[in-house]
Amino acid sequence: DTDLVFVANAKSANVIKIIEKFSGKPVLVVTEKDGLARKGSAINFVVKNSKLAFELNEGAFDKNNLQVAGQLKALAINI
Repeated sequence: DTDLVFVANAKSANVIKIIEKFSGKPVLVVTEKDGLARKGSAINFVVKNSKLAFELNEGAFDKNNLQVAGQLKALAINI
């Protein structure tokens, strides 16, 4: 089983604790604030050129034993 945890912008101050809590477990952590993919979330939604985009942290996928499809990588801003 894989779980998903979405950390809303309003709760982003807690993101490090959340990432640490699920480290090594098959949990996909998704965020929506600039810079959080670099801090360890697997997917981070951002606005680039007035359009919604997403950053993908492949290291976070690996750390939590998750696989990411090549098609998803191709669409992402890879971190």
